[in-house]
Amino acid sequence: MPLTKEKKTMKKTISKIEMVTELMEDQEATWSYSAAVALIDYLEDIETKHGDAIEFVPEKLREEYTEYQNMTEIHEEYPILKTIEDLEAVTHVIKFKGGFIISEV
Repeated sequence: MPLTKEKKTMKKTISKIEMVTELMEDQEATWSYSAAVALIDYLEDIETKHGDAIEFVPEKLREEYTEYQNMTEIHEEYPILKTIEDLEAVTHVIKFKGGFIISEV
């Protein structure tokens, strides 16, 4: 019987504050504290609703989600999207005190 190397991974459970801290310390991202908390809350809600664990990889979150302070900032990047309803029709929107987080359109 041939020996094969199986790729095994270990999982580490980290707290919400550890995840927020990792997002805030990501030198290539510019998450505000409020946005980092809102994003983690959103991901925890998804886990709860679907019953599946989400792998926490700050680099992937940076690539998939963007924080905006207001609709003016969003409109500058996506001129066709005039309202929050337009935005919600094409992507996930996380509203929080201080702005919005959207998954890339």
